[in-house]
Amino acid sequence: METKQKTWLWISLAMFVVPEALWNPILNFSYSFFENSTNPIILRPNFLITPDYRNLVIFVIFIQLMGLISSLIIISKSNLTFSYKILLILLILFLIAVTGFVFFITFSLRHGIGF
Repeated sequence: METKQKTWLWISLAMFVVPEALWNPILNFSYSFFENSTNPIILRPNFLITPDYRNLVIFVIFIQLMGLISSLIIISKSNLTFSYKILLILLILFLIAVTGFVFFITFSLRHGIGF
């Protein structure tokens, strides 16, 4: 990989990792989604889980999704070994699927449950 590709890969990965390390929007949602109780427990409470910050949560998850998609593009264009490249692509595709699911649910329920 060239230095330019490495720099953009680090930037795009930071777009996912930094918000996840600070506020855990994907991990909190996934944990409460798979919790088997009527009152789901938040894994790590923060200010983003309050209803006042719904638009900010959607924006943060969108930035994370764009960071994962851009890192997928950069890795697919790189000249890494085939097995290493496939492993990274599968990992990022899994993260894109989970983040996309959380983004879809958060975006569709931003006005509450109703039609």
